[in-house]
This record gives sequence, structure tokens and C-alpha cells, in this order.
Amino acid sequence: MNTFKYIILILVLVFTSEATIAAEIRQKTLESLTKLSGIDEGFNEHADTVKQRTYKQLRAQKISLSEQELDEMNKAIDENFSNSSFLHEVTAEIKKSVSEEDAQQLLVWLKSDSWKAITKAVSKDTSTEDEADMLKMYEAPEILMSDQQRTSYVAEIEELTKITELIMNLQVNAQSIALETCSCPKDLNHEILQKAKDRLTASLLESTDTMKQSLHMYFMFVYRDINNSELQKYVDFLDQPYSHTLNDAVSKGIRSGYHNANINLQKSWSLPNQKCAKQPEKL
Repeated sequence: MNTFKYIILILVLVFTSEATIAAEIRQKTLESLTKLSGIDEGFNEHADTVKQRTYKQLRAQKISLSEQELDEMNKAIDENFSNSSFLHEVTAEIKKSVSEEDAQQLLVWLKSDSWKAITKAVSKDTSTEDEADMLKMYEAPEILMSDQQRTSYVAEIEELTKITELIMNLQVNAQSIALETCSCPKDLNHEILQKAKDRLTASLLESTDTMKQSLHMYFMFVYRDINNSELQKYVDFLDQPYSHTLNDAVSKGIRSGYHNANINLQKSWSLPNQKCAKQPEKL
């Protein structure tokens, strides 16, 4: 649940892209933007996600690593998928796309009481009572989803932030990296690896509609104490050109972060040669 909440929070924080060329964003403004939006500490769990996917792939291929080998692999993943590495890529994209004028518009919202209430609702620690209520929600979703107006707001928020698409892409990236990490570099068959990635992508995308429905219910739950007028303000904000611009920059930065981190990971760690014989010919 914590990882799920983390992904939701980060993707809610990074809105949706039509950059206007104007005055370049100032460093002080950039720092305020990343801090108030949560972007500056928003990528702490990417390494854990990649590790969990890699552990699962190792088990699937019946590859057993020693404690030392596992520690070395974990260290390499932590170093290459660190928060700072992703933040570097994201801020570079923001500098390219978000103008000082756009950033000032964004900061007006990020300093508002409406935004503070929304982020608090998403990021607050889940109590035992909340967990129980959430389980009841999934058992009887028709009760929670009966408010058509709020359901409409949630659907708009999901669409404007492109949260479902971003989550699915993160899952595909993490699993693709796990597949490559669990392949032997000395005799890596790129054709087999690509076919495995294609099968994985197709399989994950089949669950897109289910993911979207789950997100709708989740937002209905976490926004339950936020009134409709505040949700309307949020929708209006998300539909602004500068919000689209920021979201595109963050999404592109995350993609670049995964790409570069994977390249560096494959350079810094690889499956020990003696483990390669245990790999199946088909991933």
C-alpha cells in the first residue's frame, strides 16, 4: 500500500504539455517549484520497485545469488536509481520547457490552501481505521461511486494527469530492466529479450482498464473530505497549458532517468557467469 500511495502522490503532483518559449526559469524559482510540488523527494522508491521486479524475475528463472552477489546487485540498483539521479533528469527537462512566467503561475496554485488540502489527503499516513474503510470500499464500490458529480471530477483528474498511463509505463520500465538485469551479458540474445519485453508490455497493458478503475475508487476515497468546489478548482488548474507543460517535462525526465539508470546499471553490475547456465533459452 505504501508504494501504491507513493506512486499516486507523485503522479498527482506532476500534472499534464505545450511549452511556451519565454524567460528561462530562474534557479530559485525552480527550487521552489520542485520543493512545493514534492518533486525534489519524489523518486525515492524507484530503486525498491526495480529490486522487487528483479527478485521476482530471478525466482522465475530459478537463479540463486549468494548473499554477497545480492548485496552487490542491490547496491548497484540503489546507486543508479537514486532520487538524485531522477531529479537531475527531471529538473533538466523542466529548465527546457517551463518558463519563469509559467513557473510563477504554478507556484500560485502550489501555495494555495486548495493544493495543500489535496496533497494532505493523498500523502497522509493511512491509519488502521482508514485501511479497514478502504477494504470496505473495494468490497462495495457502488456506494462510494454513487456520487456522479464527484465521480466525474475524479475521471477528469485521472485523464488530465495521465496517471494510469504513467503508472503502466513505470511498471513496464521496471520489469524490462529486471529482464535485462537477469540476462547474461556474454551471450545475451537481444531478439529473445525484446520478444520477452513485448510480451510483458502486452500483458501489463491488458490491465490498464482495471488500473484506471482502481485509481478512480482510490481518489474517491482519499478525496472524500474535499468538497466539490475544491475539486473543481483542481480540475481547472490541471487543464491549464502551464500544468500540461510541467507534467510533460516531469514525465519525459522520468523516462530519461530510467533509460540512463538502466544503461549505467548494466555497466556496473551483471549476472555472474557461473549463474548463466541456469537460464532458460526463452525468457
